[in-house]
Amino acid sequence: MKNKILITLIWLLIILGFIMLLGGQIGVSIGFLFVALIFYGQTDNAKKLEKKIKEEKASKQNAKNNDAVTDMMNSLKNGEFTKFSNIGETVEYPDPSDEEVNEAREISSNIATPKELSRLKQRASYLDFDDPLRIAYNMASYQAYGYYVKFKDDFKSLNTIFYYESPTNNVIQSIGEIITPEAYNSLNEIEKRFFKKITMEDYNYSKGRFKQLIKNAISKNCMAILRLFEIYYSHDEDKESKFNNFIEKNDFLKNGFEATSDFYQEFNTKKEMMIKIQNLQGLPASTAFIKAGYEKLDDIKKLSDDEILSIKGIGAKKLEEIKIFLNNVK
Repeated sequence: MKNKILITLIWLLIILGFIMLLGGQIGVSIGFLFVALIFYGQTDNAKKLEKKIKEEKASKQNAKNNDAVTDMMNSLKNGEFTKFSNIGETVEYPDPSDEEVNEAREISSNIATPKELSRLKQRASYLDFDDPLRIAYNMASYQAYGYYVKFKDDFKSLNTIFYYESPTNNVIQSIGEIITPEAYNSLNEIEKRFFKKITMEDYNYSKGRFKQLIKNAISKNCMAILRLFEIYYSHDEDKESKFNNFIEKNDFLKNGFEATSDFYQEFNTKKEMMIKIQNLQGLPASTAFIKAGYEKLDDIKKLSDDEILSIKGIGAKKLEEIKIFLNNVK
């Protein structure tokens, strides 16, 4: 606004200067033009100052955005992302009436997208804790927008990821993607352990950039794991040699295996052990039972205390844990 006024004055002074010049008043004309020149310098300084202020403001905003993105990236890598506590299942509200809660539940049940959640937030009261719209917003915030694979960067060993929670083809195909709640619910319990929920509020907080953030959060080591399992689940005739060669060239993957072994065969052996352990449904000392030849819970239930104690690796204390487990298992 200030610049516009100055520019108007400059043109006015220039016009007056030329009129004075035509009237033979050269001194007055020069005076008008000199003042116009001074005002022009003011507009130039004002533009520079305005530009500097805009650049500083943009720089601060970019730094703020970068910090937010960095925080989300770190949380994604740790499988812990959520703007809120992500408890998701239970939320405490400050004593609204049953009628208000029921109204809120009905409203929240109709919120299906992050955009709808944003609209609800705009309508909700920030001051009235009993406002059904506010309660509905809190409820809907924790609804799942989707799920992502929560790979971590700080692998000390590949044993956990390879042998005890071995990714299935469903998990491998989902790396770097967001799967729907319906797709997540169709996974088995082992597969679900790999995934972390993205709430609708999480998605809004990321301004819709969650998919790109997830892809950016995949480290070099995670990419190596992804490639290894792609080879493992492929139907190539030479996949065994490809599997071994890929591990041989990657020190990170190689550390997860014995120093001198057929990597593919070792992986299969330990993967079979993992499946057997899973079939025992969390039985204490599962590995010891399997090595002793007991792979079914029904067979283990028939064993006497003395027979269980005769198994290598099981003592009196572990026996008590086993008996408690067997008494409670279906």
